[in-house]
Amino acid sequence: VWAGGLLGRGGRLLALKGRRAEEELTRARRELHRCGFGEARVVAVTALPGVETTFVVEAGFVGRGRGAGAEGRFEGGGKVGTEEGRGEEA
Repeated sequence: VWAGGLLGRGGRLLALKGRRAEEELTRARRELHRCGFGEARVVAVTALPGVETTFVVEAGFVGRGRGAGAEGRFEGGGKVGTEEGRGEEA
């Protein structure tokens, strides 16, 4: 994952993906970990009612060869859209 070089420890990678985001993340977890990413998750986001849902993959960068640490864990917070188009806590 080339984006790891752009992030410092504790940084977050956000990638806009399609409907197969969860499947793609499952296949990529080992490679993400090898490249220095800790936890990763898929968040479904609907910006406006009637607009197709977008899927965002969020992965925390912990540094190469360090494995998942506190910096790669998600603390929550922030707003994400829902299928109904209203924000809720992540």
